[in-house]
Amino acid sequence: MVEVLGQLAELGITPKASGNKLLVAPGSKVPIDLFAQVKKYKTEIIERLGSGIGIPSGYSEWPKAQVEVAEAINEKFGITDPVHRRYNVLALVQGYFQDQGENHGHRHEAVKQDQIRLSEILESRGIG
Repeated sequence: MVEVLGQLAELGITPKASGNKLLVAPGSKVPIDLFAQVKKYKTEIIERLGSGIGIPSGYSEWPKAQVEVAEAINEKFGITDPVHRRYNVLALVQGYFQDQGENHGHRHEAVKQDQIRLSEILESRGIG
């Protein structure tokens, strides 16, 4: 199921739960074979969206599915540096919050400030 979320993220597709429905935007970008996998894991994906259960330390306020997708992408590209990994998670989570219209308030500011701080660290290392 994490692989399916990772493939969606790579294609720039955002999953969103609406009750017992799973919406993917933009839906037109979902290949037929991936759509079948999304359909297969629909219930699990809906349960993970917005859930704080099982999120690594420091991610408890973030949507679980987005964290898992970011971690799957980190794994796929062999990113082991914890700063780089967290920056990637923050980027995906911030995009999710913006898609939800939550680009203000405490949670948004915390993500934004952490992302700026990590960006400076990565730039000082020549990454970025």
